[in-house]
Amino acid sequence: MINLLPTEEKQNLLEEEKLKLVLILGLIVLFFFMSLSLVFLSIRILISSQVEAEKLNLESKKAEFNKEEIQKFREDIIKNNKIILELSDFYKQKTDLTAFLAKISDLVPSDISLSEISVRFTESGNCQVSLLGFSPVAENLSQLIDNLEKEKEDFSQIYLPPSTWGKTKDIDFNLSFYAKIKNEH
Repeated sequence: MINLLPTEEKQNLLEEEKLKLVLILGLIVLFFFMSLSLVFLSIRILISSQVEAEKLNLESKKAEFNKEEIQKFREDIIKNNKIILELSDFYKQKTDLTAFLAKISDLVPSDISLSEISVRFTESGNCQVSLLGFSPVAENLSQLIDNLEKEKEDFSQIYLPPSTWGKTKDIDFNLSFYAKIKNEH
């Protein structure tokens, strides 16, 4: 093909062609960068939505964990409160045997020796007490019974078998009575 155009026109056409080529390449690059930015934008939106979903999931797990932890903590508190109440009730019902034995010791005359003290708790809250021992003379045994009878508030139903009353010396005795033992609290 023969080109009959003047050189100036050829130059213009060539420049126009170059300009078109540059414009097309620029549009392609622009389109590429716009597409790339749209891809990055969609990736960013996707990632941010996943992050938000994970945040919500984490928050719900934290809330669930806190609920479970709080529930477990509450159960532990209730369990420990029951134990404390049971201990408190136990200590309220605890009898002060030391004070009771000291009182018995004070009431027993010095010449009487006790070989056994038996305390059995009854359902009524009183105690059935048996004292086994030895008294050299009957007067000491009588004094013990009088001492117990003076403490009517704490001791009742004092019983000494009749076979014991017949002896005046070297008396092995078995004295029984009911006692109210005071609680410590």
